[in-house]
Amino acid sequence: PGLRLLVPFSYWNKDLLGSKLNRVIDLNTSRFLFASSDPDYPYAELGEKKDRQLIVVPYVATAALELLGGQMCSGGAAVSRLSARPVDYMFHGNPRRHHTGILRGKFLSQFEKYLHGRRRRRRRRSTGSVDFVRSDFTDLIRAYGSYGLVVNRTSHAMLQSRFCIVMQGDTMTSRRLFDALAAGCVPIHVGGGCEHLPFADVVDYSQLMLDVGDLRCSIPHLQEVLVWLHRTMNDTAIRAMACAGVRAFHMALSFRNGAAVKQLLRTAAQMAGIHAYM
Repeated sequence: PGLRLLVPFSYWNKDLLGSKLNRVIDLNTSRFLFASSDPDYPYAELGEKKDRQLIVVPYVATAALELLGGQMCSGGAAVSRLSARPVDYMFHGNPRRHHTGILRGKFLSQFEKYLHGRRRRRRRRSTGSVDFVRSDFTDLIRAYGSYGLVVNRTSHAMLQSRFCIVMQGDTMTSRRLFDALAAGCVPIHVGGGCEHLPFADVVDYSQLMLDVGDLRCSIPHLQEVLVWLHRTMNDTAIRAMACAGVRAFHMALSFRNGAAVKQLLRTAAQMAGIHAYM
């Protein structure tokens, strides 16, 4: 009667669980703890009375970013490595998604417009530096021919950038956030609240990223946000936030070192009323 089962659950793979298992879940929802990287979909799929036992889990970050991002923030040369990144901002992805994500293109256009005006008023911080690298996912697939090569290209861009734009799309969270944290690229988080992010009781996301709020609401105020960012985020602050993100990722969000599994089991034990020491 007190049994709780943990079921991986994402908006794209519910059918993969099989019709029989789906019927068991539907009939015995109170006996299950659901784990999903998308905190919104199970709520809509399971209904209001069934949305009390959900654990939000992180996406699995790209392996190369876990390794190289960690090296960026270790040792005495960490300061020079992060300061030497030639790109200020990057975004790789589709400019249009479903739901609120359809506004991605408008946000990016406003972002580029602001940077263009700023570029005319000020010098770049160094020779060879770039304000903004933006690539459409469809164009990347066409250019490189395979998803694996696109992932490699995006990983390289993140390791070369100081800020990574992480925007709401089809779901409230995305792999892009966890890749950025692993890479030491400070996320500019657009859309969805921090309370929907994985293990927010032990990870203080407000210290790891710049949250500009809802995608729809942020567009009219984007210039004010970016002016504030450029006035307050100097090199020291950027390095501190980037390395804090790398440390937090390896402490609680990495599946490869077991940290995310440990946090998943800890959260499941808490929800089931079990005292666990980990």
